[in-house]
Amino acid sequence: MVEQIVSLGRQPSKHAPDHAPCARCTKPHTYSRWTMLAARSLLNIAASLLITTVGTGMVTLMGVQSGQGFAAMWLFQLIYVVTFLFVAQLSFYIFSDAGGWINIALLSIQLITSSAMVPRELLPSFYHFVSEYFPATYAVTGIMNLVNGGPVITNAANSLLLILLTVLVVTTMIVGGMQLLQRKPKGTVQIAS
Repeated sequence: MVEQIVSLGRQPSKHAPDHAPCARCTKPHTYSRWTMLAARSLLNIAASLLITTVGTGMVTLMGVQSGQGFAAMWLFQLIYVVTFLFVAQLSFYIFSDAGGWINIALLSIQLITSSAMVPRELLPSFYHFVSEYFPATYAVTGIMNLVNGGPVITNAANSLLLILLTVLVVTTMIVGGMQLLQRKPKGTVQIAS
């Protein structure tokens, strides 16, 4: 079972076939793109649950308290971790192996635009515009509000969920389009005259 999840979770490459032989049989298994998407999504969700639980627990052990409670902090962290993982996955669907490089660039841009390093007020208007489309902006805003006793994080959570929904729709469209392109045309039908 673990072997199947691991083989489903890997990215297909042009250098390696997108199927792996099973230990019990000699015939390689092939998985549909939908199965691969489902497996990757389950891995993302499982990783998010683990990361969120460990991360929120460590923050609490360090003495950081939220005025809105532990559950709010845990749920908000789950929302932004899931969103970040699916955004990172989308870049692999769009750019294949180059998606890793795109993710590095996205991380750098998000660090600048989210006010994690520099207050947004000091940034040029271009960065303000760009930051509205990145999840880090809403993650930083929400965490600051949770930890520093700011307003309720509903707006930040809703913005993250909107980004997540958009990413899921785009990913589904890409996988569906790839599945349609992968289908082989059926044999030609000749009509008797």
